[in-house]
Amino acid sequence: MEIGQLKIRLGQILAEEEGDGFPDWQSVRLASDQLLGELRVPLPLIVEEYLRGSERRRQDVVFAHAQRTQLVEFLRDASAQGTSTVSFASDASPGKSSV
Repeated sequence: MEIGQLKIRLGQILAEEEGDGFPDWQSVRLASDQLLGELRVPLPLIVEEYLRGSERRRQDVVFAHAQRTQLVEFLRDASAQGTSTVSFASDASPGKSSV
């Protein structure tokens, strides 16, 4: 998955969480689960933790803010460093590395 595509997908989840009104946490969880299922492991830790952490973010606004901030920083750094891809599960082939 191109980093640009990953940023769009994560951005959609972030927008749902940070939008006006109350987030639809079920939509956040479903979108996170779907994206997580499409990506191959190992994933960058912050991406995996973010995609698995919607319940904790729902319960803890301080944690939620910190985790979203770390995710945005990771995505900015990945773009600045020229990281271009994160692997899809369907891209899996023996010996192929991800990130």
